Amino acid sequence: MIDFTALEKIFQEAAARGRDFLLEPEGYAFMRHLDLPVPAFAVLGPGEPVTGAHIKAIPSEKAVLKVVSPSILHKTDVGGVAITANTVEAVAQARDAMHAALCTQFPEGVIEGYLLCEFVPYTKELGAEVLIGCRLSGDFGPIVTYGYGGVETEFLARILPQGQSVTIFSAFDRDKATLGAVVDGANVSQKLLGRIRGQKPLAKRKDLLALLETFAAVAARFSPHKPASPFQLVEWEVNPFVASGGRLVALDFLLRFARNTPLPAPKPVEKIRNLLLPSSIAVMGASERGMNPGRIILRNILREGFPVEGMFCVKPGVESLDGVRCVPDVASLPGPVDLLVLAVDAAQVPGILEAVIAHHKAESVIVIPGGFGETKGTKKLAAHAKAKLAESRKTDWGGPVINGGNCLGIRSLAGRYDTLFLPEYKLALPHGRVSPMALVSQSGAFLVSKTNKLGRVNPKYSISVGNQMDLTVADYLEYLKGDPALRFFALYVEGFALGDGLRLARLVRDLDREGRPVLFYKAGRTEEGKKASAGHTASIAGDWPTCDAIMARAGAVVTSSVEDFEALVKMFAFLMDKRPRGLRLGAVSNAGYECVSIADNLAGLTLPDFAPATTDRLRAVFEKVRIASIVDIHNPIDLTPMAGDEAYDEVSRAVLDDPAVDCGVIGVVPLTPALNTLEAAEGHAEDLTRAESIVSRLIRLKAEHPKPFIVAVDGGRLYDAMSYALEDAGVPVFRTVERGLKLFSAYLQKVIR
Repeated sequence: MIDFTALEKIFQEAAARGRDFLLEPEGYAFMRHLDLPVPAFAVLGPGEPVTGAHIKAIPSEKAVLKVVSPSILHKTDVGGVAITANTVEAVAQARDAMHAALCTQFPEGVIEGYLLCEFVPYTKELGAEVLIGCRLSGDFGPIVTYGYGGVETEFLARILPQGQSVTIFSAFDRDKATLGAVVDGANVSQKLLGRIRGQKPLAKRKDLLALLETFAAVAARFSPHKPASPFQLVEWEVNPFVASGGRLVALDFLLRFARNTPLPAPKPVEKIRNLLLPSSIAVMGASERGMNPGRIILRNILREGFPVEGMFCVKPGVESLDGVRCVPDVASLPGPVDLLVLAVDAAQVPGILEAVIAHHKAESVIVIPGGFGETKGTKKLAAHAKAKLAESRKTDWGGPVINGGNCLGIRSLAGRYDTLFLPEYKLALPHGRVSPMALVSQSGAFLVSKTNKLGRVNPKYSISVGNQMDLTVADYLEYLKGDPALRFFALYVEGFALGDGLRLARLVRDLDREGRPVLFYKAGRTEEGKKASAGHTASIAGDWPTCDAIMARAGAVVTSSVEDFEALVKMFAFLMDKRPRGLRLGAVSNAGYECVSIADNLAGLTLPDFAPATTDRLRAVFEKVRIASIVDIHNPIDLTPMAGDEAYDEVSRAVLDDPAVDCGVIGVVPLTPALNTLEAAEGHAEDLTRAESIVSRLIRLKAEHPKPFIVAVDGGRLYDAMSYALEDAGVPVFRTVERGLKLFSAYLQKVIR
């Protein structure tokens, strides 16, 4: 049982001395309270006589002498560390020599004393030194890192792929399964636990688990997420723990703390219902003469079928606009509207929000204009508006919720409105079947570009969050989680509000357990390390590695590129009604190189042998089209460029029907004249739209077969029409099998339960 009161007292004493960090003697005392193995030690004053009691406290023949000073961070660099014989004479001589040398470099009073430590013998090999640390992330709260320690720590983090040198997890995620996975999966554990051939164990697995549990428990306790404590642990790192005598001993550390600061108050997330499913909407900023953003928004809302009797325009001097009743100002609205859309100049926003709050005129607001709260001239105004909003949250009413600013708005199919202020001729919106998903993006440009590129994918909600002055990505996911009709979610994030990363990860975990996947892309990945502190933990566990590790551990499908994000959104939307049983792949192509590429890029999939009945069925097709003598029957099937549309269809169906096959990839190198892969045109007889074409056949196969498959169309611009025709019918298409299989595998491993 951890004595948190004793740890708090150490922080209090250091803070009383004007410090926000612990000196080495305090740190050793801190770790002793936690039953962590540290060297035996004694403290010497600068001029204090060395006695037999000091020597007796150190059980080794040699001792390590270190300077104790709040001004000296890197002791070795200034001669502040020495190894000496553990005798009164030798220690006194080493201490006096060190003190004399340091006094020439530092002012009087900087040196508080000297630490005499046990000399701990250990093997200085890669994997025998371990870093365990924790730090407070503004986004994800307290996190813990475990990996290679010693002087190579940062070097290894730079040269090894992400996650290979250090493992990162949330301090709140410390159940046995998580800690076991961290220890067993980390590269550094393999040597420590004797899992390398010819190596003896240097430490016990239970000791590693206990160390990680202790760091996580302390980090979680001293954080803003546990406001009962007056302190928060900013960073605590032991580098290294060394393997000595079958145990891990802490040799060096740093620890920084601060006064605890509360997290932002929770918002009335339930009011997002007013925003996404409004019964009344008011638009402010629509032009009477031209097609400005406000007027486009007004017409887009009408186009989506929102009832005109539930709409208002805030427009002085005008009775109606596009058949919508106008009022001169916000205060003149006949009652509180569910949603107010502000398409006005950024400088007007604070005054309008103040009027909304003063007169209780809107339950939710979409703030369109950019620059609000971001430019020099609006920061003070935005701060004033936020203060008024915070006051309203303390009332029985609870105030409005605000989306934006700097956003393109929202398209809510369920709410029958669209505030994306692009004219329809510039943004061809999908129509027809509603995709049971929500697309939430911090960037409005990202939202509309993906809406344009996702083709027939028609999200129930498309939300541009903007700069998150109030509502955040996590707020939306918390609300949308309660809609059982939403089967998956796609999130594009550039930055988090304080504590929102951890909150989002918890929501993702809940949704993942319900079988409702979350696709996640985080931009701004190169910021890590820019604000790194003196410790390794902050520099190697920067913003992006932490985000990646924690979101992936929570169950998100973390994509490495925008292109992968787009492709996976399509795959989840197109294949959600298929129910794959496993990762056994049936593969068909008409090119030998593509069959080799399939075998080389399985990404966790397997190629089972075909059943005898399938082999007989395939042989009959090959004999019918006279290619039996040149085609071997094995997985993948190489049809050669001689196979036509009908043979392709029959072979693909036979492969997918095989009981050993769970899913399929159908590669089509479209240049062969045997296939209809071109649009009708002069100079050839092909027509990819005719009923017997390979395109039409694959579309029917997708509609009729219960097993999921993807198609690879490996050709240039001439075959874009073929790809678009397949995608328009809901068939996942890739231009290379390598990329297709990588993402298909990621999809399958997420949906197979």
